[in-house]
Amino acid sequence: MPELLLADWNHDSPSLRNSILGALLARDEWIGGLLDAIEKRVVAPADIPPVNRQRLLKHGNELIRERASALLAGSPSSSRAEALAKYQSVTNLTGDPGRGEAAFARACSTCHAFSGQGHAVGPDLTAFRAKSPQDFLVAILDPNAAIEPRFINYQIETKDGRSLSGVVKAETSTSLTLAQSGGLEEKILRNDIEEIKASGLSLMPEGLEQNMTPQELADLIAYVKHSPP
Repeated sequence: MPELLLADWNHDSPSLRNSILGALLARDEWIGGLLDAIEKRVVAPADIPPVNRQRLLKHGNELIRERASALLAGSPSSSRAEALAKYQSVTNLTGDPGRGEAAFARACSTCHAFSGQGHAVGPDLTAFRAKSPQDFLVAILDPNAAIEPRFINYQIETKDGRSLSGVVKAETSTSLTLAQSGGLEEKILRNDIEEIKASGLSLMPEGLEQNMTPQELADLIAYVKHSPP
């Protein structure tokens, strides 16, 4: 049964993949088939959403836990740890929301909508107002540390030779809508898709800090935390 469910994995949409993973994870004997597929690279480790990855890594069956750990467990990026350490002073700086608005427009508005500017591709930042400066720092400097499944970046290869990257915003039985950086949305017919795969990465790139000083990061955080709704 796992082989049958996974036979067309490279062409399956995100919602169908979630249903398939749900079915496979419901039976211990089918989980083995899923892990076999990961080992053979039929299913990429990045295709397993964080919630399902955690389910496998914490499974009650010791053999499943050990195999899942060998196939799925990854170590944090050392470069991100270094960036977090380097910019830790940001949490002690007083930010200026006015200057932070300009930083948002320059670095964030292509994928985030906030306070009347930008594009709603990534998460709504309004919910971040209550977060601490440290939470902001981690979210900005290490965007792949924790990704909501609905904001995972997908790579889509089309039959006419195009390669697209973005967040799947909507699906129907015949098409899906891909939201790309800059707010561009494109409806793609399923019959036109050669391959679809999850990158396992956030659409938000690493390295934003390379073009921002600690003070500019503090200003950006102050803008999101303290701007009027």
